[in-house]
Amino acid sequence: MTLPCPRVIITRMSCVAGLVDGDSVYMAADSAATLDNLLIPERTPKIVKIGTRYEHLIGCVGSTRIIQIVEYYLGDMLHIPAAMSHSRDPMEYMVTKFVPVLQASLLEAGRIDKKSDVESGVMMLVGTAGRLFTVMSDYQVSESACGYDAIGSTSAVALALGSLYTSTYFSQKPEARVRYAALAAIYHEANCGGSVIVERHKYVRDSDG
Repeated sequence: MTLPCPRVIITRMSCVAGLVDGDSVYMAADSAATLDNLLIPERTPKIVKIGTRYEHLIGCVGSTRIIQIVEYYLGDMLHIPAAMSHSRDPMEYMVTKFVPVLQASLLEAGRIDKKSDVESGVMMLVGTAGRLFTVMSDYQVSESACGYDAIGSTSAVALALGSLYTSTYFSQKPEARVRYAALAAIYHEANCGGSVIVERHKYVRDSDG
């Protein structure tokens, strides 16, 4: 007798915190996935660098499949110079170039149905051109006026943003600020766990060669 195999969905609804400091964007994330009441430490990173010369720093929460598509599909489909032209507004680039390529990547990988109106489940921070953007499940793009942001479960985001706000009043390096933001979520949020991974992307301007 063959027993039916239940569909297992592993999610990563935890926390990714991002911060802009000068021409650099920093991100930190926990490294655990959740399966019902289980918390599973993972090797698959929640933050990746993609692009022809790694000009995008992207952090994702939600389904593990999303970050895999971002790393292995989106990276190959985004062909832009390492230094974005000063004549092009980064928000315009995100809305007119990045999001359509992201949608095409998700479609090609079978993550979304072209005939369906169901949202993609995407939730990501994108660091590019020295700016930090948030892409939501309906593909809207936003940019926080605070110079920092966080994604994940509601409580994890509140913890991370509280930490980032408080750290603006202390002399802390940006790496430490995003690390402590992720640690706050790990300490207090049941869906966060594992070690903290910190990544940095420095914007290379045209004049820098």
